[in-house]
Amino acid sequence: MAQGSEAVVRNLAVLGTAAVIAGAGIGFVGGAFRWVLHEFDLLRGGLADWASGVPGGVLAVMAVTAAAAALAVALVRLSPRSAGSGIGQVEAIYHQQIVPPPYSVMQPSPVIWYDQSKVEKG
Repeated sequence: MAQGSEAVVRNLAVLGTAAVIAGAGIGFVGGAFRWVLHEFDLLRGGLADWASGVPGGVLAVMAVTAAAAALAVALVRLSPRSAGSGIGQVEAIYHQQIVPPPYSVMQPSPVIWYDQSKVEKG
Protein backbone atom coordinates (compact mmCIF):
# COMPACT_ATOMS: atom_id res chain seq x y z
CA MET A 1 0.00 0.00 0.00
CA ALA A 2 1.29 3.44 -0.84
CA GLN A 3 1.97 5.88 1.95
CA GLY A 4 -0.72 8.29 0.67
CA SER A 5 -3.43 5.64 0.71
CA GLU A 6 -2.47 4.63 4.28
CA ALA A 7 -3.08 8.24 5.37
CA VAL A 8 -6.46 8.21 3.63
CA VAL A 9 -7.45 4.97 5.37
CA ARG A 10 -6.28 6.34 8.74
CA ASN A 11 -8.20 9.59 8.19
CA LEU A 12 -11.34 7.65 7.24
CA ALA A 13 -10.99 5.47 10.34
CA VAL A 14 -10.69 8.56 12.54
CA LEU A 15 -13.67 10.17 10.79
CA GLY A 16 -15.75 7.01 11.15
CA THR A 17 -14.90 6.68 14.83
CA ALA A 18 -15.74 10.33 15.45
CA ALA A 19 -19.05 9.90 13.60
CA VAL A 20 -20.00 6.89 15.73
CA ILE A 21 -19.14 8.71 18.97
CA ALA A 22 -21.00 11.85 17.86
CA GLY A 23 -24.04 9.81 16.81
CA ALA A 24 -24.14 7.99 20.13
CA GLY A 25 -23.81 11.28 22.02
CA ILE A 26 -26.55 12.96 20.02
CA GLY A 27 -28.80 9.93 20.45
CA PHE A 28 -28.25 10.01 24.20
CA VAL A 29 -29.02 13.74 24.43
CA GLY A 30 -32.12 13.34 22.25
CA GLY A 31 -33.33 10.39 24.32
CA ALA A 32 -32.73 12.27 27.55
CA PHE A 33 -34.67 15.26 26.20
CA ARG A 34 -37.61 13.04 25.25
CA TRP A 35 -37.51 11.41 28.69
CA VAL A 36 -37.61 14.83 30.40
CA LEU A 37 -40.56 15.87 28.21
CA HIS A 38 -42.38 12.66 29.15
CA GLU A 39 -41.72 13.17 32.87
CA PHE A 40 -42.97 16.76 32.74
CA ASP A 41 -46.07 15.58 30.91
CA LEU A 42 -46.74 13.09 33.71
CA LEU A 43 -46.14 15.84 36.28
CA ARG A 44 -48.57 18.13 34.47
CA GLY A 45 -51.19 15.37 34.33
CA GLY A 46 -50.69 14.59 38.01
CA LEU A 47 -51.12 18.24 38.92
CA ALA A 48 -54.35 18.42 36.93
CA ASP A 49 -55.67 15.24 38.59
CA TRP A 50 -54.77 16.56 42.03
CA ALA A 51 -56.32 19.96 41.31
CA SER A 52 -59.63 18.43 40.22
CA GLY A 53 -60.10 16.83 43.64
CA VAL A 54 -59.06 19.74 45.85
CA PRO A 55 -61.14 22.85 46.54
CA GLY A 56 -59.31 25.75 44.95
CA GLY A 57 -57.01 23.39 43.06
CA VAL A 58 -57.60 25.30 39.86
CA LEU A 59 -55.84 28.25 41.51
CA ALA A 60 -52.78 26.06 42.07
CA VAL A 61 -52.75 25.09 38.39
CA MET A 62 -53.06 28.76 37.46
CA ALA A 63 -50.18 29.64 39.81
CA VAL A 64 -47.93 26.96 38.31
CA THR A 65 -48.80 28.15 34.80
CA ALA A 66 -48.07 31.76 35.75
CA ALA A 67 -44.74 30.75 37.30
CA ALA A 68 -43.76 28.85 34.14
CA ALA A 69 -44.70 31.85 31.99
CA ALA A 70 -42.68 34.14 34.26
CA LEU A 71 -39.69 31.81 33.94
CA ALA A 72 -39.96 31.90 30.15
CA VAL A 73 -40.14 35.70 30.17
CA ALA A 74 -37.12 35.89 32.47
CA LEU A 75 -35.13 33.58 30.21
CA VAL A 76 -35.98 35.64 27.12
CA ARG A 77 -35.02 38.85 28.91
CA LEU A 78 -31.77 37.23 29.99
CA SER A 79 -31.04 36.18 26.41
CA PRO A 80 -33.38 37.90 23.91
CA ARG A 81 -32.03 36.00 20.90
CA SER A 82 -33.30 32.76 22.45
CA ALA A 83 -36.94 33.59 21.74
CA GLY A 84 -38.77 31.85 18.91
CA SER A 85 -37.95 28.73 16.96
CA GLY A 86 -34.63 30.01 15.64
CA ILE A 87 -35.20 28.83 12.07
CA GLY A 88 -34.96 32.35 10.66
CA GLN A 89 -31.78 33.02 12.62
CA VAL A 90 -30.17 29.77 11.44
CA GLU A 91 -30.95 30.66 7.83
CA ALA A 92 -29.58 34.18 8.28
CA ILE A 93 -26.37 32.80 9.83
CA TYR A 94 -26.06 30.29 6.99
CA HIS A 95 -26.36 33.10 4.43
CA GLN A 96 -23.89 35.18 6.49
CA GLN A 97 -26.43 37.94 7.07
CA ILE A 98 -25.91 37.92 10.85
CA VAL A 99 -23.18 36.64 13.14
CA PRO A 100 -23.81 33.51 15.23
CA PRO A 101 -25.04 34.17 18.77
CA PRO A 102 -22.80 33.60 21.78
CA TYR A 103 -22.94 30.29 23.61
CA SER A 104 -25.12 31.81 26.34
CA VAL A 105 -28.06 31.89 23.88
CA MET A 106 -28.03 28.12 23.50
CA GLN A 107 -28.60 27.47 27.20
CA PRO A 108 -32.15 28.83 27.66
CA SER A 109 -33.36 27.96 24.17
CA PRO A 110 -34.52 24.34 24.84
CA VAL A 111 -36.61 25.53 27.77
CA ILE A 112 -38.36 28.10 25.58
CA TRP A 113 -38.82 25.72 22.63
CA TYR A 114 -40.86 23.24 24.67
CA ASP A 115 -44.41 23.14 23.33
CA GLN A 116 -46.54 20.33 24.72
CA SER A 117 -48.94 20.45 21.76
CA LYS A 118 -46.18 19.31 19.42
CA VAL A 119 -45.06 16.33 21.51
CA GLU A 120 -46.23 12.96 20.21
CA LYS A 121 -48.84 11.30 22.32
CA GLY A 122 -47.91 7.69 22.94
